[in-house]
Amino acid sequence: MEEAQKEDRISGLRIAPTAPTITHLLFADDCIIFAKAKEEEAYQIITVLNEYTEASGQRINLDKSGITFGHQVSIQTRVCIEEILNMSSCESLGKYLGLPAIWGRSINRALSWIEERILNKLEGWKERLLNQAGKEILIKAVMQAIPAYAMNVIKFSKQFCKRINSRVARFWWATSGKERAWRALKNPYAIWVKILQAVYYPKGNFWEAQVGKNSSWIWKSILHGRELLRRKGKWSVGNGSKINIWMDNWIAEVGKVLGNGRQDNQKVEELIEEGRGWNESKIRSMFLPEICDAIIRTPISFVNKEDNLYWPARDDGIYTIKTGYFAAKGEFQSRDHGNPSTSDARRELWKEIWKMKVPSKIKSFLWKAAYDIVPVNSNLFKKRIAGSPICQICTKEVETTEHALLLCEWTRAAWFGADCQCIPTTEIVTEFGDCEKEDKFKRKTGSKRNERGSLEATPADWIKANVDASFKKNTGKGAIAVVYRDNRGKILLGFTGLIQANSVTIAEALAIRQALIIVNNLFMEKVLIESDNLKIIQAIKSKSPIGEAWAIIQDIQLLLEQLSGRGITWTPREGNLLAHKVAREAELGNLHSNWSMQPSLEILRIMHNESKNQ
Repeated sequence: MEEAQKEDRISGLRIAPTAPTITHLLFADDCIIFAKAKEEEAYQIITVLNEYTEASGQRINLDKSGITFGHQVSIQTRVCIEEILNMSSCESLGKYLGLPAIWGRSINRALSWIEERILNKLEGWKERLLNQAGKEILIKAVMQAIPAYAMNVIKFSKQFCKRINSRVARFWWATSGKERAWRALKNPYAIWVKILQAVYYPKGNFWEAQVGKNSSWIWKSILHGRELLRRKGKWSVGNGSKINIWMDNWIAEVGKVLGNGRQDNQKVEELIEEGRGWNESKIRSMFLPEICDAIIRTPISFVNKEDNLYWPARDDGIYTIKTGYFAAKGEFQSRDHGNPSTSDARRELWKEIWKMKVPSKIKSFLWKAAYDIVPVNSNLFKKRIAGSPICQICTKEVETTEHALLLCEWTRAAWFGADCQCIPTTEIVTEFGDCEKEDKFKRKTGSKRNERGSLEATPADWIKANVDASFKKNTGKGAIAVVYRDNRGKILLGFTGLIQANSVTIAEALAIRQALIIVNNLFMEKVLIESDNLKIIQAIKSKSPIGEAWAIIQDIQLLLEQLSGRGITWTPREGNLLAHKVAREAELGNLHSNWSMQPSLEILRIMHNESKNQ
């Protein structure tokens, strides 16, 4: 097809004058071919398909193939092309990759198939035979999965979401989009991104693109997702050329930036000194003191020097539909609806309930009790269903959820007879949901393992570099240590340095990067880096980034690729006691300048114990 297009035998489809030409879309055994409604091009399509069948040994199933024409193609032309291709015409090609192959400008009409499928699932099940636990599984496992792929591409309208929620709610209570924006940012050279660029922002970039007069609702959905990424995403600082100081989210643990002498087009690269990191004097002249400290603690790349957007809602920094949905939902609720049932105030309780290893019907009941929708007399009396709100067991007090489950004298006896042997009282009980979060109403079992790793001897011609960091979260300050030793355990070289960071993960990553930079500068060969931070080692080996330390992790991976004869591995804390001790003493300021040549008695003791365990 590509050769036929290059030889002008097939025209293909071009959405905009500067957009690339598309001749076909191929996925697995499905293919859509684009051509002009001309007899010559129809014959060329037959020629290409014949060449394919001869080369592959496969045949085209004409019974499952069809043609769709543009509205301006005459009936005579349609009939001729149908006879040439031996295929019948159809008004719609159905769905391709789970979505309608042809979309109009009406979003509700394009998404009607989702509503129909959900309705069929609801009507196909005998809901009267399902309890609420069964309905919960049906909703979560079946119905919520139906629109998942479409949400990956487009933003659903409020009216459409309300209709779906209404149908699901009626099923539940019956008695018996953003991913595309992220992918556009991460894959700027993909063919579909180039097409969008040619149509909507031919002379700009994705961040500056605007909604045009005739923009499709698909493009509007992508821009809606882009704005969410702008608000909730965070930049990992490389050289700072892509990051706007005042408009982008790039400072660790800080939201909106406040400073003096603001200019909207300033880039973060103006705050960086080449080869040295942050320009502290310039930063302190532009920002408030607390912002200055946060900037200096923000990780910066020394090797990769590429700015990257990551998603802070996930540890690996990769955007997902699930986390994007909850970020957008939380933003909407906090802005317009105050404190809903799934807000941050209740999120811990929500998680505690749904992670319990109990039958689903018990989870559903606890959820109802926590949000006071259990049919106790007080609730029934408010709805004029019960004649009195008084408890019918003790006949003394109003039967609230707390009274029925915790405070009634009959209920308290059951609590006392349980394994926890507690007696709820009005002094400790205010809401059932609060009681569930209290430790006295929880029983957690588990065992602690005291793991001790074996210390492996270093090969004769290799150098082992143990790294560690000592860090205090409350001050954001700490120290890193790197200790290079030969196979006999003798210290060859030592390094310590004070750092500012936002987390232990960043501090440990800084230590590993520093060890590799020293190896590179001194042209050291056959060096094995050891760290006791399993999370970082796994991220480096699997090449899966950690969002908050993205800039440093990428530097480490690049250094490992550039330096032959180097490796990195995890060791338990028992195998990293020397680096741990050195980092701790460096943070406290207790190390003398030549500690590696004249080790203290404590360091000598650690080295002696490690040599015995090899």
